[in-house]
Parts: sequence; C-alpha cells; structure tokens
Amino acid sequence: MLWKRLVNIHERCVLRHSNLNGIKAADVCLLGELRQCNSEDRPSPSLWFPPNTVCAFTVEEFHPWGSFADIILQNSLMGLFTSLSSPSKFALSVIRDIVNGVTFLHTDMAGTRGRPALAHRNICLENIYLKADGITVCIGGLEYGLSALPSPPPLPMEQLLLAYETHLLEFGPESIHQDPSALSSTS
Repeated sequence: MLWKRLVNIHERCVLRHSNLNGIKAADVCLLGELRQCNSEDRPSPSLWFPPNTVCAFTVEEFHPWGSFADIILQNSLMGLFTSLSSPSKFALSVIRDIVNGVTFLHTDMAGTRGRPALAHRNICLENIYLKADGITVCIGGLEYGLSALPSPPPLPMEQLLLAYETHLLEFGPESIHQDPSALSSTS
C-alpha cells in the first residue's frame, strides 16, 4: 500500500525538483517470476513467502553517500567535514536544500497539470540523502505525504473512511511485526 501511495504521489503531483528524491521506474511482479539472483549469504525470499506473493519495486535516484543516518552510523561525517573547506558552509547548504525541497512540496501549483500542496510528515535523518557531489541534499520518503482532498472528493466519504480502516487493519502493528515463517504458513 505504501508503494502504491508513493507511485501515485509522484505520478499525480509531478514531483520533479533537485531537492526531492525522484523515482525513475516502478513495477509490480510475482515473486515466482523473479530471477534467483541472491548471493549465498542472503537467503532467497521464496523461503519465507509463497511464489504467488506480489512484489512491488521502485527504482529511485542513486545516492552513493546514502542517507544522513547511514553517514552518521558509518562515522563518515567527520571524514566528509575534513574534506570540506568550511563545515559551517556545508551545514548552511544542507539547511537551504531542505528548505527548498519542503517549500516546493508545500507550494500549491494551479493549472492543467497543477498539483496540490503536500505535507511530508516524516522528515528525519533516514529520509535526507546526500547526493554524489557531497554537497547537495534531497528529501525522500514521500510515501507518507498528505495533500488536501480535491474538491469534490474522488469517492464518497463513507468509501474513503472504509479504505482508511482497511489500510489500518492491513498495515497495523500486529500485522507488520509478524514472523516471516508465520506468513508462509497462513497462505
């Protein structure tokens, strides 16, 4: 469901901005149709899930530095700072890029291909990526983004509430934290 939200947001809202992580491609297939390209130290997902399990993929922009959380965990932030002439200029550049990305998201654009303003709802170190140049950052993790309902709403309010309740039941904490072996036995 989060995959569907992310793809819909990118398709519907035309989110092309240098400070937003872009999607290059998205696809859905069955687990049984995937080639077995796992290494020996990583077990195949088919051991946990039946072959008719639906797999959803997104191909996003590649950021070799990773997220800020990755950089901090690897302690490579100090190495990055020592390679820069001025850490304070880098910090200001990061803040400027984040503000530019959030401003773009929050701006409502009118027109035939206009888009509603979006609220990110999950800006954290895991969703801020350092680009390959080592200076520019972009914001990812838009699958939890929200926008105002179009007027009129696409569905009656009762159907929207039912869809929301179904989403909560399907992706509630008790269903997310299940043991993978329990999933294959229930299918």
